[in-house]
Amino acid sequence: KNLYLIEKDFLLFQKLENKFKNDNNIFAFNEDALDYNYEVINKKQKSLIIGNLPFNISSQLLINWIVNYNWPPFYNKMVLMFQKEVANRIIARHNQKSYSRLSVISQTRCEIKVLLNAPSNIFSPQPKVDGTVLEFIPITKYLDINIFNLQKVLRKSFEQRRKKIKTSLKDYDYLLKKFDI
Repeated sequence: KNLYLIEKDFLLFQKLENKFKNDNNIFAFNEDALDYNYEVINKKQKSLIIGNLPFNISSQLLINWIVNYNWPPFYNKMVLMFQKEVANRIIARHNQKSYSRLSVISQTRCEIKVLLNAPSNIFSPQPKVDGTVLEFIPITKYLDINIFNLQKVLRKSFEQRRKKIKTSLKDYDYLLKKFDI
């Protein structure tokens, strides 16, 4: 098996490259994780994504991995650390205050499980927020859903949370009538 390390910071990348220069199955890339094409890594066998994600782009990376690739995806599982508040939004259920479009998109594509909570005091330097490690297993239950259309509807549905959903989705009135909603 191969290990691919993607690091945007050039100094950290150099340290990784130096540390693993004699390992034939460890590859370091000085790239932005948001722009990297993960499907080229391993087309023949499924991958495992493990990451202590930068909190400022963690949601973007997650959406990238669950929306922008053919489904089922190139990976069997993802184990990712998020800021605790973001993790709570990802795992939130219907009728919870933190339920959001991130919840719906994530749960449409993956079975999600909390693996552990990581209090900020276990890190050095200590961040200001706690983390939560989540496991994502791709599912195919909603394979026939057009994920891009779902994103559009969810964006409209959640952008004005205090309004009735019917008001938020007035641009889709013809569909609501068609499906007798």
